[in-house]
Amino acid sequence: QPSYGNGTSFACPIMAGIGSCLWQAFPEVNNMAIIDALRKSSDKATSPDDRTGFGIPDAKKAFVSLLKKLYTQQIAIDNSCHANINWTVKSAANMTVVIERKLPADADYTAIQTQVFSGSFAQRNFTFSDDLTALPTGINIKYRLKMSIAADTSFYLDSASINYTTGCNAVTEKITISPNPVTDNLTVLIARNNPVSATILIHSITGQMVYSNTQQVSGAQTISIPMKQMGRGVYIVTVYLNNKKEVLKKIVR
Repeated sequence: QPSYGNGTSFACPIMAGIGSCLWQAFPEVNNMAIIDALRKSSDKATSPDDRTGFGIPDAKKAFVSLLKKLYTQQIAIDNSCHANINWTVKSAANMTVVIERKLPADADYTAIQTQVFSGSFAQRNFTFSDDLTALPTGINIKYRLKMSIAADTSFYLDSASINYTTGCNAVTEKITISPNPVTDNLTVLIARNNPVSATILIHSITGQMVYSNTQQVSGAQTISIPMKQMGRGVYIVTVYLNNKKEVLKKIVR
């Protein structure tokens, strides 16, 4: 039958029991690491006194601090444009880790995968690979790992960020207009690593607009313009990307 009590004779065996449980879970650390975790988890951690010392410890908080102490993580982008997160953490069957990601356009982090653990409490290695090929380059991507123990304790193991600077399918950025002279179809090749809004305008030598087209371009894209029905003469082809004039060229039909 549970009952209330007080005094050092009452408190010492309880503290010894908590310390023993923590050391059983984390035999990798020494006795001072266990004492430090208990002190920092207590309600008077920042202002200990002569009456109750560091106060009442929070065993679960101490457990989490020791778990994070042994946690390691690495993140890198490989040659196939995947962000690979490798981490080592002690885990058991009643624990999960949620990988969260935040892109520059996101207001908050979004869960992209949950890893469920199994087996007894032990140190394990884990890997998550995030495919970045559909994302624009030149952005900073943030990740964080949220660990849960049973249904009442959640905390973040760590966070990390990477700069996704160069895509795997990078192209040489250029704009080419050919052939010149043209008889049937004029080809405009636009190559860009980041998506752009491309506008192509064709004017006669007298200034009359005879062709206009606006579309999204990503990567290398070829736009074919029928010229056979246009009269013979000189035309001006202008290409705008995101409303900025990039190329102006005279062609002969």
